[in-house]
Amino acid sequence: MSGDYEALVSAGAEWRRLWGDLPPTPLSSGPSVSPGQKDHRIPLLRVRLGAKPPVGSQDRLDDGLAARLSAFQAWHGLDPTGVLDDHTVQALNQPSQVYEAAIFASLDQLRVLPARPDRRVLVVDIAGAELTALANGQEVGRMKVVVGRPETPTPSMTGTLRYAVLSPYWNLPHDLVRDRIAPEVLRLGPSALEARRMEALSDWSPQARRLEPASIDWGAVAAGETRLRVRQSPGPSNMMGQAKFVFPNTLGIYLHDTPDKALFHELGRQFSAGCIRVEDAAWLGRWLTGIELAAQRTGEPEQTAALANPVPIYLLYLTVRPRQNGGLSFGPDPYGRVGKGWHLPGKQTDAGRVGR
Repeated sequence: MSGDYEALVSAGAEWRRLWGDLPPTPLSSGPSVSPGQKDHRIPLLRVRLGAKPPVGSQDRLDDGLAARLSAFQAWHGLDPTGVLDDHTVQALNQPSQVYEAAIFASLDQLRVLPARPDRRVLVVDIAGAELTALANGQEVGRMKVVVGRPETPTPSMTGTLRYAVLSPYWNLPHDLVRDRIAPEVLRLGPSALEARRMEALSDWSPQARRLEPASIDWGAVAAGETRLRVRQSPGPSNMMGQAKFVFPNTLGIYLHDTPDKALFHELGRQFSAGCIRVEDAAWLGRWLTGIELAAQRTGEPEQTAALANPVPIYLLYLTVRPRQNGGLSFGPDPYGRVGKGWHLPGKQTDAGRVGR
């Protein structure tokens, strides 16, 4: 990934030469057309791709046009089948300016990566919802992540991972306490808090004292008139899972484990309040700290494990990546940062499992 910037500069220039100045002729959706088949949209497709005049029928997807279509597909992250299908029509109908904007936006993000990393680095692709671990410039692990919802987006930023917190508490966001916890306590009584292994605290300081649930004005909390600190104790249901990995920053963003593994099977993984849930915290913990997280399950809460060698981390929003075999892979823009109307032109793919 450390060479992605140079690769994208080169691929972007070649993309503009091949595809940037072609006529923006729109195509309608319809049945898939395989090479050799006829369809009324084929003359328009020929204009859109700047293809040579046909030998024979104007409305037949001949071999030359199919080869040109296959090249377009390969350059835009689609399967190079030479078949005109709805995914390909969607990609063809994107204005070149949108592709240009996506390329430049990703270049701007990749510019912060070190050109020749000589140590361990973590890169989180927010748009693609995946994490990549690098050592000496080589990928050593990759996993899926869950990132922020569009209304609570994960920000692009850089930092340095300095420590892990094992068996962490989960301090609930204020809006969750107001909108879900307080109404539940009002409905079911103070025991609802204990049933969730949660406790209310007097403030946010390390010296905060535990409050008796019955003594709290939950109506004021539900109305937003009182801000209340609520945290969940470590355990199997704790939303932080076994560990969180901290790179100090003013926005309170960090990586953490999660018991809700089902979300990693989703293609669009924007479900968090901004922090990043990792698919395999056990692997990440071993790689960062050398500690087996499973061995810490019976330990004391909030154990801090400092990293002997802090690890740089880059949170990037990448909607375009260079492909190893040439061409570009255009991905989703879940936060709408690239431009109005941008959407995934092809099939969304998932990150692989970690380790190598």
